[in-house]
Amino acid sequence: MKYEDWKDIFVDKTKTYSDWKAEWFMSNVLNTPKNAVNYNAPKKDEEKQEELTFKPVETIDEAISFAKNLVYEDDFAIDDGLGVHTVNDFVKAMYDVNQKFGRKLKISGIKRMSDTNKRVMNASYSSRDGKITLKNTTFAQMKKSAEKQYNIGYWATKNPYGSNYHEIGHAVWVDLPKEAQEKISDIYSRIRHESYLEWMEMGGNRASLKQSEVFAKQLSKYGSKNKEEFFSEAFSQIMDGDMKSAAREVNKVLDEYYSKKVISQRLKSLNKLPLNDKIRTGATAGALN
Repeated sequence: MKYEDWKDIFVDKTKTYSDWKAEWFMSNVLNTPKNAVNYNAPKKDEEKQEELTFKPVETIDEAISFAKNLVYEDDFAIDDGLGVHTVNDFVKAMYDVNQKFGRKLKISGIKRMSDTNKRVMNASYSSRDGKITLKNTTFAQMKKSAEKQYNIGYWATKNPYGSNYHEIGHAVWVDLPKEAQEKISDIYSRIRHESYLEWMEMGGNRASLKQSEVFAKQLSKYGSKNKEEFFSEAFSQIMDGDMKSAAREVNKVLDEYYSKKVISQRLKSLNKLPLNDKIRTGATAGALN
């Protein structure tokens, strides 16, 4: 089929083949929203985009402008009540994740957390609305907190950005294919069971260690809570680079389903599609999934 014939089939006659190709790839291969902007896809004029580089900003508006390169949402917003230093530290973590995996994030905005909130240490993520909630804090405070929690085995890493990586991990979790989530859930269940058996051999309630402390040998105490916290703790350790056995297993799953390598392989597959054949919706998706 010629391009002009193909174009007549579609309602939106303003699209070029490159436009269609990028949108089809995003919605059928990466399972991302049709209105999501793929910054890796060719522009209409086929010009190369400038490489994205993080630099600390001086205003919230500048932070919003930069962060929009890292998320799906065009209406991404940040509360004015947050300090620029706090925002810079979180956006830096978002940038790190983007650079490592080449993906945009399911984060719709950043809100300020009440200073009186004692339940959450630094940050939280809501899968309901995709918003991050942050406490105003300094890098020095983040560093001190991370070292303290790591030393007692509660957190997976003493990296100052660790809690930010953890919350971004929750956004990555909801973006993973179901098959990847299931594989990670199986890893969590197996390690939890192994930890339980080891704990029972140590005497159970009479043991010198709690069950979560035995689990922490392979990741962290907090990671024993449930499969989502397990993944986010593993994710923070993956981002740090100093991985225990559990994080190494999770990293293999991400390498299979979420890495830049996956994007590259599927783009190559898409580029091999015959352009002269009639393209039917979903007809070729199975070959790439």
